[in-house]
Amino acid sequence: MDDLSSRLDNFGPAIQELMKLGGTPGLSLSVATKNQPVYHANYGFRDLQNELPVTEQTIFPVCSLAKGVSAAAMGILVDEGIASWEMLVKDATASFHPNDTYLYNNTTLADLYSHRSGMSSCGNLVGGCEGNILIGRDDCMQVVNHQTLVPAHLGSFAYNSTAYDACDESFRSLSGMSLGDFLQQQVFVELGLRRTFIKPPPSNTDNVTKSYNALDNGTPWCIPGPKLGEDGIGCGSGGLWSSAAELIKLYTCFVQSFNHECQTGQTTTPGSPLKQVSKIMSPHATMLSNERGEVSYGLGWARVQLPNSLGHIGLNGRLMPHGMPVIGEAVADELISYHQGTLPGALASVILIPRTESVVLVMGNSLSLTDVPDWVSQMVLEEIIDVPIKDRTDFIAYAKTSIAINLGWYGRITQGLVQGRPQIIKPHKPLESYIGKYVDKSRVFSVVVTVEEGVMFWAFQGLDSERYKLTHYDGNTFTWLQPRNDLSCRGRWVLGNDNDPTFWKVEFGVDEHGTVNKVVWRHDPSLDLIVYSR
Repeated sequence: MDDLSSRLDNFGPAIQELMKLGGTPGLSLSVATKNQPVYHANYGFRDLQNELPVTEQTIFPVCSLAKGVSAAAMGILVDEGIASWEMLVKDATASFHPNDTYLYNNTTLADLYSHRSGMSSCGNLVGGCEGNILIGRDDCMQVVNHQTLVPAHLGSFAYNSTAYDACDESFRSLSGMSLGDFLQQQVFVELGLRRTFIKPPPSNTDNVTKSYNALDNGTPWCIPGPKLGEDGIGCGSGGLWSSAAELIKLYTCFVQSFNHECQTGQTTTPGSPLKQVSKIMSPHATMLSNERGEVSYGLGWARVQLPNSLGHIGLNGRLMPHGMPVIGEAVADELISYHQGTLPGALASVILIPRTESVVLVMGNSLSLTDVPDWVSQMVLEEIIDVPIKDRTDFIAYAKTSIAINLGWYGRITQGLVQGRPQIIKPHKPLESYIGKYVDKSRVFSVVVTVEEGVMFWAFQGLDSERYKLTHYDGNTFTWLQPRNDLSCRGRWVLGNDNDPTFWKVEFGVDEHGTVNKVVWRHDPSLDLIVYSR
């Protein structure tokens, strides 16, 4: 490890360049390998304004890295005979009762954890500005139950954090405990993790990073941190917070348990609180079909047989028009497991390498212009598996390509709106005629339309933090598009793979008397329009 440590130190300039390009103020890199001391390298600041440095004790939000931990909690129940992976969700919790009869009668726990259920998602509705979650815990399952079946997604991988709310509720019903309480007692305490949480840390917790969104010029803009896990919402989908010093212990336990279970055929490992890890990390859904080898998803974990591409869960895979780089072409085949976390104000990546019993963990405190933790983790992976220097990937070049795509987003959306606009623009009704509250079929989501000094706004859930100006487009149709910097400063998710102009169009409908009675909006291009009734 001493030699590896010095080689990892040599990545410092490249890591700092990636941070500068992407707009990441602070980053933590940790590497663990069997029988070797843990390597920690910390870059930049957890608090840019006060120039407080990142350390291995700094707590970061790691977002969707929670999914593997959520599956591990259910794995303990499975091993105890309380649950099974093929248990129908309706048998796990009575609160799961989708309007779609196929989803109700056929969806299993494994389907939800592996993103193969075919259930629609509503992430664009639930997540707001400033890390806000726009529903309360009591509404969670009502939202899940109003999701529909997307036939094209049934049985195949379609990433869906909404489904993990049903996982959390199933876990609560089966165990009699919340996911957070169970993990604290059964996993975190057992591993000595005292600064690891499945919700935002208590306000008096020290050494917690601030969160940032990167502006167009790479400047980090401080925003409120993610709120998943508050009030019990989204714990298992994205509520994990921890430090490098503690997460490296957790993920070392994962890779050791995986190896032991695979070698012995057992489902437990001496000294490990984790169970069913080999099942959790086995393939359950194909993520990507190619001629190279396996790219699959397990239960809260992705699996890749190298040589192959990675980064399919983070930002970069959505920003590379010609695909992600292939890692490991010049070395022997290598099986790895990995996951990524992405939310406004945070990015994270973890890679497990069973052969060398290694863990690569990278955490950043910004929704940057390119997924910096992803590139850094792949850079370190190439070092660990001994990719020859001449065959190494130019991650700086790939980062620049993804940044250019990201920054072109606003222009592409604007162009799409212009191209779809008729040459003769129909007038709109008097703005006052649109004023009112509009509610969707589930009675959970609403928008409130107001007019101030001749300018019209709509606000998700009627919240001031979620209010956007409406600009006339044609007839009773308006747009709510804003420049990328404006959205970033508000702490909203902004990513350049959004190329659907219809997301930014709002159409008001009228009844037979010409009275405005509804708002129609498409929050997901794969789903039907949402109708909000007045």
